[in-house]
Amino acid sequence: MQKNLIIKVLSGTLATFAWIIISSIIYFLVIGVVNGFGAWNYPAYLGDSDLKTGFTLTNLTIPNGILDLGSILYLFFVIFFLASLGALISVFVKRSMVVVGVIALFVMGYSMIGNVSWIISIRRFVPLSYLEPLKLFGNPSALFGKYSILIGAGYLLSLSVLFLLISVFIIKNQKTRRIS
Repeated sequence: MQKNLIIKVLSGTLATFAWIIISSIIYFLVIGVVNGFGAWNYPAYLGDSDLKTGFTLTNLTIPNGILDLGSILYLFFVIFFLASLGALISVFVKRSMVVVGVIALFVMGYSMIGNVSWIISIRRFVPLSYLEPLKLFGNPSALFGKYSILIGAGYLLSLSVLFLLISVFIIKNQKTRRIS
């Protein structure tokens, strides 16, 4: 039972990530044919938007190709986090559609209240703050500046492993009722 949970989380994560990689390769080829393959070397204009300071341009030297590839790789951590969170929730509610709804409420709810003043002060501790790789590449001062992308990947990965371990522990210690 525990092995099935881990296999489901990892297979779903890897299948989704494989789909993202395949569609990204097609996207890169189309963009390369249309705009030329040298377009990957143009700098990306990212910034840090803060309610107090406004919008500040950062990372003017990151090429578009590096930004795109980095975002695709970072999405693995996001998908793995959401899948392991879903596994943890499913251990308690045992309904897949409820799990999807709860995760959607978390993500949408946080995007709506993420700029509330009292949330801004604790934003760096909320894992949902690390779900958008383009914002993290913009060196957000509300999080950890230029280390936000690395800290976000480590934070999401460690929470994912923690959620899986808790889920496996709960499943292992559940008493199952047999109907005979």
